[in-house]
Amino acid sequence: MPSEEIWKDIPTYEGLYQISTLGRIQSLPRWVIEPGGRSRFLRGRSMKPHVEKRGYQRIKLSKNGKITRYRIQRLVLLTFIGRPSTGEESCHKDGQSSNNTLDNLYWGTHKKNIADKIDHGTAQRGEKHGCAKLTDEAVRAIRTDGRKQRDIAKSYGVSQSQIWGILHRKHWAHVE
Repeated sequence: MPSEEIWKDIPTYEGLYQISTLGRIQSLPRWVIEPGGRSRFLRGRSMKPHVEKRGYQRIKLSKNGKITRYRIQRLVLLTFIGRPSTGEESCHKDGQSSNNTLDNLYWGTHKKNIADKIDHGTAQRGEKHGCAKLTDEAVRAIRTDGRKQRDIAKSYGVSQSQIWGILHRKHWAHVE
């Protein structure tokens, strides 16, 4: 059962923006002074985040004419948990980059975050990496290929040192 939605002011944006324990953001109603000195009333509204390629949600917040982009997961943690210790980053318990509920987020080390991504199957490694020239199947074939490393490299369009790394499990170590 989902917990009750609680709203709080975002630190350093008090009176301007709020975020909820469900990861939703709203701007608060306020008067602003435009260039030229004219004042204008802004109604409060629910804000729609921008979704990055890998599913992380970002939002732009404005204060004193300066616009700053934030990942929503970070704002949820800053608002409800506080600042991270040195070397900590925001992590998702379930591996879903779009699930920014407080119950799903925690501050953790980079090493712990990478381990979580491997456990969830969301790590950008091997054939999931955008720059990969090989597939898991090709790596298995390379490991059983009896030819010289330079010949294997030539047939797969990679360097001889890459083949050496695959054969010695320095590269693609996650592939059995």
